[in-house]
Amino acid sequence: ENVNSTDQSECAGEKPLAYVEISKKLISEVREHFPACPEAIVEERKKIEKFSDCSEILASGLNESGVYTIWPEERNATSKPLQVYCDMETDGGGWTVIQRRGKFPVQQDFYLDWESYKNGFGNISQEFWLGNENIQVLCRSECKMRIDFQDKNGEKSFALYQSFSLPTSNYRLTISDYSGNAGKQF
Repeated sequence: ENVNSTDQSECAGEKPLAYVEISKKLISEVREHFPACPEAIVEERKKIEKFSDCSEILASGLNESGVYTIWPEERNATSKPLQVYCDMETDGGGWTVIQRRGKFPVQQDFYLDWESYKNGFGNISQEFWLGNENIQVLCRSECKMRIDFQDKNGEKSFALYQSFSLPTSNYRLTISDYSGNAGKQF
């Protein structure tokens, strides 16, 4: 088909401008609905992806310590989510924290009954016990356990066990293969 040069130049000028305007509008909408703030992106990924523990979260590229939701049993629609605190700094990161104590504005009472220890208690972003039931589900397959200590003088030490489990019968702790510098403390 023959088109004269006048028609081509008019058309050529209008189409690119229309595409530019459409592109600007789309970019504006994307920015509005998907903030560039890294914290917001991390929060959205925490909601969408189903990880079974903190090591999977770390492997995905999320590397900030904090509260995450995991699905420890399986990754399907019927599995129950569990909020956990992930330590992403200590010893390479990826640790699912089962107990946390420290100097927080509100101190958690740890002198509680058996039912409380079975189900868990406290504030997951501060002081807490994750719960024997939850720990047992997390460690159905073999787990490692790391215990970090800090004395009143600020001296730090740790105990690392290459094998850790918490069977269902009375939740009797099984640990082996110790390494670390905690010595007599543990």
